[in-house]
This record gives sequence, C-alpha cells and structure tokens, in this order.
Amino acid sequence: MGKLRKSAVVSMAGLVLSLGVYGSASAMTNAPDSSAVTVKLGASRALPAGFFGINYDYGGAAVYVKDSRVPQQLAALAPATLRWPGGTGANYFQWRKGYPQPPSGQTCADHECETDGFRFTLADLAAAYKASGAIPIFDLNIMTSTLTQQIDMLKAAKNTYKLPVKYVELGNELYLPNSDYVHKFPTAQDYGKAVAADVKALHKAFPDAVVAAVGSADNGTARESGWNAGMLSEAKGGGRPNVITLHDHPQYNKSLTTSGLPALFTLPYTSAANLAKVSKAFGSTPTWITEYGLSLSFSGKNPAQYTYANALWESEAAILIAQDVHDATLVNYWAAFGSVVSYAYTSSGLTANGLAMTWLDQAARGARTERPLVFAGAPHLGSSGDAALVGESFGGTRSRAEIVVNLSGKSCGITTNAAIPSGTRYEQVTGQPVDRISEASQLTVKNGVTGQSVTLAPYSITVIG
Repeated sequence: MGKLRKSAVVSMAGLVLSLGVYGSASAMTNAPDSSAVTVKLGASRALPAGFFGINYDYGGAAVYVKDSRVPQQLAALAPATLRWPGGTGANYFQWRKGYPQPPSGQTCADHECETDGFRFTLADLAAAYKASGAIPIFDLNIMTSTLTQQIDMLKAAKNTYKLPVKYVELGNELYLPNSDYVHKFPTAQDYGKAVAADVKALHKAFPDAVVAAVGSADNGTARESGWNAGMLSEAKGGGRPNVITLHDHPQYNKSLTTSGLPALFTLPYTSAANLAKVSKAFGSTPTWITEYGLSLSFSGKNPAQYTYANALWESEAAILIAQDVHDATLVNYWAAFGSVVSYAYTSSGLTANGLAMTWLDQAARGARTERPLVFAGAPHLGSSGDAALVGESFGGTRSRAEIVVNLSGKSCGITTNAAIPSGTRYEQVTGQPVDRISEASQLTVKNGVTGQSVTLAPYSITVIG
C-alpha cells in the first residue's frame, strides 16, 4: 500500500513535493484545542475487486485540454474502472465518429454533441487502459444506435484494441422525463423489453460480460418512481440484467458558508441510506453506482462545488456508500475531466476533488475487505446527530490502509490501537472548507508517522498506511 501511494503521488507532477510539509499555512490557523476521540473497527465485509472507479466521458474530456498527459493523469488517479463514453452523451454517441450526435432532425441546442472537432475513440480508451489498468465500463448507445452496431463496437474493442469486454451498461439515466427518452422508451416496461433482448444478445456475443440495466434512485417524477419495478417486470428470466445501475447527485443549491457546512455534510448520510434502501429492492441482483458526486446545479455567490468542502464531501460520500450500500459492487466518481473544479482535473491540473479521489482509490485498490471505523466522542454535524468523523479500513492480502475524513472545525486526537495502528506512515490534507480553490496545490499536505496517537486536523482527509 505504501509503495503504491508513493508512486501515484509522485506521478501527480510532484504534487506533495511541491507543497512541502505544510503547504499553505493559512489552512491550519485558529484550530480549536484537540478533543479526545476513541476508535474501533466495525464488522468486516468482503469488498468486491475493483470497487472504486471514475467516469471518463466525452462531455468532460471535450472541454479539457486534451494532450499526451491524459493517460498518465488517469493512471495517477488509480481508478479500478473507467466508464466510457459516459453521461448524457453516451445515449447519442457514434463510436466510429467518436462523438455524440443528436437524433435526426434535431439540433445540438438540447443535446451533448460534437465539440470543436474533438474525437473520443476506442484508441483513447485503449491508451487510458494501458496506462492505468482500469477495466472499461462500456456505456452503450441504445437510443440512437442499434445493438448490432454496439456489438460491433465491443468486438472492435476486444479484437483491435485488446480491451477487456467485462462490464457493459445499457444506456444512461433513461428514467428521466427527457423527450427523447420518452419517445424511445415511453414506459419503463418498454425499456425492460429492450433490456431483455439486449441482455440475451450480449451474453450470446460475450458470454462472460456483466450486463447492467439503468435503475433509478430518485422518486422525483412519476416516470422515475415506477421505473425499477416496471423495467424488471419485463427484463426477467434469461433477459434479466446481471446488475442494476444507480446514480446519486444530491443538490446543495445555496451559497456555502461556514454555518452551512453541517447541512452540506449531512447529505451523503441521507443519500447512502436511500441507495441502500433502493438497492435492497433488487433482491439478489447487485447494483453499480456508476455516477456519484455533488450535483452541478447551484445558485448563489459561493457554490459548494467550487470549494475545498466539495473534496471532503466526495470522500465522505464514497466511504458511506462502501459502508452502507452492501449491494454495490462498483462505484464510479463523476468525473475525470471537466471545465470546473468539481471534476478531478481541469486544464489547470489536479483539483482538490482529484486529490481526494486519488487517496481514496489508492487506499482501496487491491483491498478485499472493508471495515468501518467507529468513533466514540466524535463531533457531530449540527442537530442531525451524524458523526463528523467518517472512516474506513481497507484490507488486502499484503497491506491495509485507513482513510478518515474530519468534517468538523475541531481537531481530534485519536489514540492508536488495532483500528489505527502506531508506527504507520500517514498523509493529511487540510484547507479552509468554504474557500474557492482551483488546484490541489493550494491545499496543505502534511506527512508523518503515527505514534501513541494521531491528530485529525479540522476539515482534513487523512490516509494511514
């Protein structure tokens, strides 16, 4: 684990070396006195191989300055899977052309379309796979393409580009009341019939492929609320999908202030509970969370999506999904590249979210078990009663690592024990949570070795091991 994280950090253009031991001193000023907190390991459960990954989508990559660094930047994030071509564009994506194309007779005004001549091809995916080793999740276009054409794409991926065809997803968010989606699939049952036929055809062409159908985690509209049951009523027997996907994009549509942080950090608790509830209704069919991340919808002068608090939020959300959504076998962050700092990379470089996702992926990569870190005496998130310390222990055959997020303005001293061992290297990142930042290099990164205790600084992410 230590060697893996060291090599990945070095590959991030020397981020930690450029920050030094303390980086920006302002992040550590006015820290309250340390409060004593105890920690123990929760119940262990098996962690599916390749649990955490990321979206590598056309819409994000098209606005990113594409150059030869992209495969290495993806590799530095240490994802286990890459979802391609991802997002809304997947429903209109023409794989031979390398870009989304709207339905006949419609314009790009209401669609994700070709952007400045950008081509997003299997060759790009192959380069990313070669550099990162991350298994592709092929998000098929079953809206404006045919399954025969999509199978041809998968055959080209396998035979020409030597990509593993292991994970396949049948569309993106087709439960939304988008007019195109409703025209193609008027009801969930109509989508379920298509799923049943596609599952059978895909398993015939690729017997070992795991095929996922689109599920809904939201009850915002009548279409969404009846989606899962309606789809599964038709996609049954030999046409039942191996997996059902869910997406999670909670909204925080306010100007972020320090007093608003508890409400922001309570959202992942609510989301994880909802995802767990929805996924249990699928019975023995597991779920993939193929997109999670704070919604990009916001108003106000200081959107949470542009602050360091978003990095804390994303780490918290991923940990709670791993702990609470026991039916989830893959979890993908949204997304690798984009024009704003809520992505892992912008044209300016690695973002705070990107650093947070890197540390999470490195901690979990190769792990076969996960155990919650259970804290006593920890601060709480306002009146919600939810703990402001969220942590996870990842265990592999040869290594283990712990990751802890302190979502409070209090410094917490943790006595080392079996849950957080002494004599272990750690890295800790801190920052002012409501500050708008554009690059991870604006944060403070500290390195050390745990002794009889370790201090979790206010608003920090700490990786131990």
